[in-house]
Amino acid sequence: MPTAVDQQVRRMDAIVQHQLARAAAGGAARFVPPLPVAPVLERIRDALAKVHAARGLAFVIDCPPDLAWRIDEGDLFEVMGNLMDNAAKWARQRVQVTVERIGEGLRVLVEDDGPGFSDTEKVLQIHVRGDERVPGHGVGLAVVNDLVASAHGQLALTRSTLGGARVEVSWPAP
Repeated sequence: MPTAVDQQVRRMDAIVQHQLARAAAGGAARFVPPLPVAPVLERIRDALAKVHAARGLAFVIDCPPDLAWRIDEGDLFEVMGNLMDNAAKWARQRVQVTVERIGEGLRVLVEDDGPGFSDTEKVLQIHVRGDERVPGHGVGLAVVNDLVASAHGQLALTRSTLGGARVEVSWPAP
């Protein structure tokens, strides 16, 4: 199992390095060029489909192909990777991602058909996990919450119409 531990250590190190670089940039994301969102979501979906292939999860992405947003690519991968991975871990059969412009802002919904959140306050704290039987470290949603807040966005955790969790991220225009 040393390879699994090594992989987790490398992933955690990459997260820390990304966060340090982001902190050093201090708001420079306003000046990044618009990033096409759909290709990032598709890459995350493709990776998660391989990881969860034995479970046969359906990953549905509803994002206009021409939608672009001023966001650091690493930040988008971090936010969406964590949200989609969490949804996949808990989903019974389906993960739904919807991205749309709302006025000048951007709204992202990540939903699943799993059991949903038992405590929406606690899961946003670092090292608090929804269930110890599901793999993870309890860091993902706390990191997402920090990234969203640093861009003056909002994160809301509710119940999905699919029956499970619904995470809504709203970003104002940069």
